[in-house]
Parts: sequence; structure tokens; C-alpha cells
Amino acid sequence: MYAAERLAKIKRIIREKKRIDVATLSKLLAVSEVTIRRDLLKLEEEGYIVKTYGGAVLQELVDESPKSEMPGFNLDDDPYLAEKEQIGKIAANLVQDYQIIFLGPGTTCYQIAANLVQKRNLTIVTNNLYVISLLQKSPTIKVIAVGGEVNYGRNCLVGPIAQDCLKHLHTNISFVTVDGINLDRGYTLNDFAVIDIIKTIKFNSDEMVLVADYSKFDKIALTSIGDLKYFNKVITNSRIPAEYKNYFFENCIGVYTTIEIES
Repeated sequence: MYAAERLAKIKRIIREKKRIDVATLSKLLAVSEVTIRRDLLKLEEEGYIVKTYGGAVLQELVDESPKSEMPGFNLDDDPYLAEKEQIGKIAANLVQDYQIIFLGPGTTCYQIAANLVQKRNLTIVTNNLYVISLLQKSPTIKVIAVGGEVNYGRNCLVGPIAQDCLKHLHTNISFVTVDGINLDRGYTLNDFAVIDIIKTIKFNSDEMVLVADYSKFDKIALTSIGDLKYFNKVITNSRIPAEYKNYFFENCIGVYTTIEIES
């Protein structure tokens, strides 16, 4: 089969199914998964599909995903927007279909949510009002909004009600961020209520993943939540200081700074 013919068939299949994985395409077209990945890369360059972890989704489906309509929400004012967008893509690549995910407060977790609309049958537990607003019309994701008191500074829900809800929920992966990261003081935040949320979700989560852009490193906030071994994985940018990379490596903590994650 010629490449042009194969690409046309892939387009037709994705048009019908909206999303598909590499393994399925490989079987349908009787070619290797390496060939399929190469074809998908070409179709992504053409703007026809968006590559996902292990497959692809029709570009139109992503274009139709909801945008946050919260008053005062303007990502363009964020000086670290590009870094957070990259982190969002990396985090989404770690998530598999049918998983239960927790997204904590902050615009970095919002960027994760924006990339998760490509997944199938996810359940997202969140106290992040930005995320709730973004995903409220997404047909492919089940959203569980944690109740509680509104923290207007971080646009999230906190307090005893939120904690009690989270105590009864299990998640496969929990993504949270912090205000400061320091070799001596560990992970720190300026908000005790958010710390309580993180500690609560950690108890029932298979995996805790920190998401933080490089600006959070070498900073110390009000109070510590734990040392640098507190999280199983760290998703950040390549610009973090070398001493942190060395620490994470020496302590077997996975660090992700690129979206080139193999399926």
C-alpha cells in the first residue's frame, strides 16, 4: 500500500471514529506501529488530527472543546503561560483512558484539563473552579466537583466539606501545584486550606504528581507540606536548577520536562 493511500484510509477511519489508538490502526492497515506513528505525525502537521498518548483524535473535536467563561479569567496575563501549557501537555500524556484523576487549584492544573478533553471516559475529581467551568460541557469526561467553601484568591473549593468529600474518593493520579520549592524546606505553600486538601487527597491516591513551572524553584512560601520526596513524579520545565535535577535522580523521583513520551 502506498503512503498516500494509507494516509487517506487513516483520515477516513479517524473521521468515522473521531479518535483511535496506534495499535488498532496498525492492525487495520497491516503495517507497523512505527509506520502509523510516522503517518500520524504527518497528519498532525497538516492540522487534521492531534496526537495523543498512544493514538490520535480528530482536530475538530479538540477545536470544539469548551473554553473557560469565568469572569476575570485571562490566561494572557500570565508571564509563565507557555511553560504551563507545556506542562499541561506533558501531564495529559501520563493519563490513560478510563482513569480517575484529581486536579488541584491553579492555572497549571487548568492547562492539564484543557489537554484531557482528548481522552476517553475519564473521571476528573477537582476543587478547581477554572477546571469545572472548562469541562462542564465536555461530553467525554465525567466531572466530580468537590464541595466546600470558595477560596477566592485561588478560585477553588476548600474547607471541611471539601476534605470530607475527598476522603471518600479514590484517584489513580493526583496533580497539584505549590508556591515554592526549596532543597532544604521542601514543598511550601502560602495557604493552609490548600495544604489540607493536598494532604487529604494524597491518602487515597495511587500516584501524586507535582506540576510546577521553573519559577517556583528556589522559593520558600509560608509553610511546608513535605520534603522533596513528597511527590512520586515532578512535571516542570527544563530550566530548573541542576541541583534539583540531581536530587530527583538520586531519590528515584521521575522528572518530566518534554512532551516526547513514548507510548
